[in-house]
Amino acid sequence: MDEKYLFMLDKEEMKTRVKALTGFEKERDEIKTLSKIIFDMDIENIEYMKFLNINGNVLLFGKPGTGKTSICYDCMLENTSASYYQLNMAALVSEKLGKTAQKINEVFEELLNESKKYPVYLLIEEIEAFLPNRRESKDLEDMKRALTIFMHYLDKINPNLMVMCTTNHLESLDPAIVRRFTYKIEITNNSIEDMEHFLTNEENPFHIFFNDELVNHKIAEKIIEKKMTFSDVKNMMKRLLLRDKGKKIENVNANSLYEMIMEEENK
Repeated sequence: MDEKYLFMLDKEEMKTRVKALTGFEKERDEIKTLSKIIFDMDIENIEYMKFLNINGNVLLFGKPGTGKTSICYDCMLENTSASYYQLNMAALVSEKLGKTAQKINEVFEELLNESKKYPVYLLIEEIEAFLPNRRESKDLEDMKRALTIFMHYLDKINPNLMVMCTTNHLESLDPAIVRRFTYKIEITNNSIEDMEHFLTNEENPFHIFFNDELVNHKIAEKIIEKKMTFSDVKNMMKRLLLRDKGKKIENVNANSLYEMIMEEENK
């Protein structure tokens, strides 16, 4: 398959992305358990799985910046012998009318063939841009065909293949698609404790500048109060770092971050 549509994810980049990942341990454990079931499944157990509507399809939804992709990476990396792929939706949806369904079919057939040799993960980000609600689709017939093919593969219990999808707009997805995911998990804002752990986690290279528990707690409270995401916090940390053209790493510290949050609040 042309990398224009399907490309391999870099394992080292994935590991970097999940550093300091905090929260949603229960949900991550459930997905990892599902992965083990799918990858270790005996053929004779497929009927039991079908009866309970258990498959290797996972959908994470929630607003941007909450860590959906990082959670996917973390769960995927649990299986070190697997191959990790991502579907390039922009290339698919830009295809000529009528070609989208054909390309979906080609992608899944290639992945199913590969999954006969070793475990395979497929990540589809922002799936709403790829498979919108058919009642709202302008290219109605083309989208219907694409949806039909996609649902055909999601309906199958495919040993050794996990399909992990993310969306910022669950309401934009066709309900028929949503029903085909074993797990539908909303990724919301984390707790105060999660945010404090994010700041002090040793995987966070700035953790040495967040050693004041009281200030860290005040930061976490404000982050939760303002419904900020991890992405929002990292963007503020970037701005602090760039104040001196990146020359002073220590600019990214608890007091400075708290001051910036308060400045934003008082604007």
